[in-house]
Amino acid sequence: MGFSGTALLPLVSEADIQALLVDIGLPRATSAVPLNAAADYHSIYILSFDSHPKLTDLSGDRVLENEIVELVLRVAGTQIPSTKTINEIASIEWVRKNTENIPVPIILRFDASTTNALKHEYTLMSKVSGISVDRIYNNLSQTAKDSLVEQLASIVHELHSHTWDRVGGLAFDIQGDIIPGLVVEETFWQTQDLPLWNDGTLLEDLNISGPFSTYGGYALAHLGKYNYMINKHSKLKPFRSLEPHIQALEKSIVLKAGAVNDVRYILAHRDLHFGNILCDPETCKITAVLDWEFAGVCPAFRWNPVRAFLWNCQKIDQSQDEKDALFQKFEAICLSSYPRLLEGTKPNKTQELVSTAINHLRAIIEVSVKGGAVDRISAWESIFTESVDALSHVA
Repeated sequence: MGFSGTALLPLVSEADIQALLVDIGLPRATSAVPLNAAADYHSIYILSFDSHPKLTDLSGDRVLENEIVELVLRVAGTQIPSTKTINEIASIEWVRKNTENIPVPIILRFDASTTNALKHEYTLMSKVSGISVDRIYNNLSQTAKDSLVEQLASIVHELHSHTWDRVGGLAFDIQGDIIPGLVVEETFWQTQDLPLWNDGTLLEDLNISGPFSTYGGYALAHLGKYNYMINKHSKLKPFRSLEPHIQALEKSIVLKAGAVNDVRYILAHRDLHFGNILCDPETCKITAVLDWEFAGVCPAFRWNPVRAFLWNCQKIDQSQDEKDALFQKFEAICLSSYPRLLEGTKPNKTQELVSTAINHLRAIIEVSVKGGAVDRISAWESIFTESVDALSHVA
C-alpha cells in the first residue's frame, strides 16, 4: 500500500514502515493509517498493534508496557534537514524531564538522518489521548475557553520559570545529554527556496547557526547573513544602498550592548496556537502540547514571535478579535497568579528598535527574492532606516 505525499512531505509506503519497525526491534503493526492533519513539516501515521508492545523511552529507563496499543509516526519533510528534528526531540525531552505540569508525548525512537528504512527523518512517539482544540473551538463555551487559557498560563509560567544562558535551539551531546544547539526558526530559508539562488548556495550560507551567548550576538549574526544576501542576489542589488545603515545598526548593537542584552533568556514553544494543543473534549483538560520543532531559547520578549499564542487556526477576521480577548484574559491571570511572568516580555526601547530593523530588513530580502507583497517593500525600507536612525539617538 502506498500513501500520497508532496514534494516536501514524504511519501512513505506501509512496507517501509513495517521494515522500520523490524529494524528498531518492534513487532509489525496491524495497520499504519495516514492521519489527515494540517501539518506543514511532516506526514503523520497512526500505527496500531494487536498486542501491547514492550517499549522504552529514549533514556531506556522507562518501560511502557500494557498501556500502549497505538503509536504516532511522524515523518519529517525536507525543508530544514536534521536540525529541526533534533531540536524538537531535545526540546520535548527537556520539558518531560524538567517540568511537572507540561504534558508532552513520550519519544520512543527518532532518527535525524535518512539512513533508515523510511529514507526520511522520523520520530516515533506515544499517542496521546485528546483532540486538538482548534477542531472543537467553535463548540466551546466561554467557561471552557477560559479554562484552557488558565491552563496555558500555568504551562507558560512553568516553561518560562527556567533561565538559560544561550540563544539557540536544543541538541544532544555524544552522551545523550541535552545541550544548547543550533538556532531553528520558521522564518529560515528552506530547501525549496534554494533554486531561487541558482548557484549552489547552501542553507548554512543563508541561515544563522548559533548558539549565541547574547541577543546582540544573535542579532549581529542575522545582519551578517542579510548583508551577504544583499551583495549576492541580483534582485537585491537595489538595496545595496542600505549597507551604511546596516553598518550603523551593527555599530549600535555593539555600543549599546548593555541595553541590547538586558534580557532574560527562556525556552519558548513559539507556536502555541490551538492546533498544537490537545485536550479532553469532555473536560477541556489539556492532555499534550505538540509540535516543538521551532522551540528555542530566546529573549523573553520574543516568546511569541509570530503572535500565534491562543489563535484558533481559523483564517477569518473574527479570529483576531477572539485571540485578543483571550490574551487579555491571559494577562489578567498572569497579573493575579503569576505576577512575574510578564516581566521581560516587553522589550526596552533599544531592543524594540533593533528587532524592528532586523525584521523589516528580513522582510525586504525575503519578498524581493521570493515574490509576494512587493508593493510594501518601500514602506519596509523606510521603517528599517528610521529604526536605525532612531537607535543612534537612544541613550
